[in-house]
Amino acid sequence: SEEKIEINPNSIELVPFVEMTDNEKREIKIKYGIPNDKKTFIYGGNLGKPQGIDFLIETLKAKSDDERAFFVVIGSGTEYNKIRNWFDTFRP
Repeated sequence: SEEKIEINPNSIELVPFVEMTDNEKREIKIKYGIPNDKKTFIYGGNLGKPQGIDFLIETLKAKSDDERAFFVVIGSGTEYNKIRNWFDTFRP
């Protein structure tokens, strides 16, 4: 019933999805240095303890020699320095 529904003010408002052209996608990849010939995996969000950053690092380690994959990690949080240091040290 409507009495059980409430608006969550911390949410974002959805906007209509607009499909990008192949050229627009290519331009974004160029801008951020993302290879066009690899499968891209994106982690975006909070980089905190509850998000399992250790598991993310394990996954990155396990796939670091896979030439077919490229990972993009975007976010901030209490574990940002941990993952930043890992990237700076191992340079996968």
